[in-house]
Amino acid sequence: MNLRRFLGRWLKPLIVTVAGGLLYFALGALLRLPPLFGLSFKFQYAALGLAAVVYGPFTGAAVALLGEVLLAAWGAGFWWSVIAASVAAGFVTGVLCNRRYLRSGGFHGGAMARYILGSLAAHAIAWLVVCPALDLLFYREALDNLIRRGAFTAVASGLVAIVAGGLLCAVFSGLLPWQRDRSPA
Repeated sequence: MNLRRFLGRWLKPLIVTVAGGLLYFALGALLRLPPLFGLSFKFQYAALGLAAVVYGPFTGAAVALLGEVLLAAWGAGFWWSVIAASVAAGFVTGVLCNRRYLRSGGFHGGAMARYILGSLAAHAIAWLVVCPALDLLFYREALDNLIRRGAFTAVASGLVAIVAGGLLCAVFSGLLPWQRDRSPA
């Protein structure tokens, strides 16, 4: 394996994982809005959506894992069900929202619809299935409280992922080299 292939295959996703995890942490630690109607909007899911779409499900999951562990160490505490749900959201977003849709004409139309539906599905799975199941298993919380909190979190994190993450994907797709006009000025 030559060096260029090694750098492209392993080093770039590693750098993206570390940079994405740090951005995830910074957005989660510094950009906190007061809850609105019981919804807490977490802007780190915008960075997670971009990393998962562009670099795939494993990088999305690793960004979520690194970011959540840094947030937990920062002072939020290690709530393993939340960490697992964020990792699941990153993985499912990466599976459902493939970057080839960014290459096929930019981030509009079908690519945007796929991102919206994929993000909604990813956050619904993460916050309505993974997190309540682990809370029930590890912390023995009441099921009705878990479902209500999971539904609110799925809506809030899904909205942030769709709006802010969609804007990041749109900006990113405009910066891609195959989208630029190559005609002479």
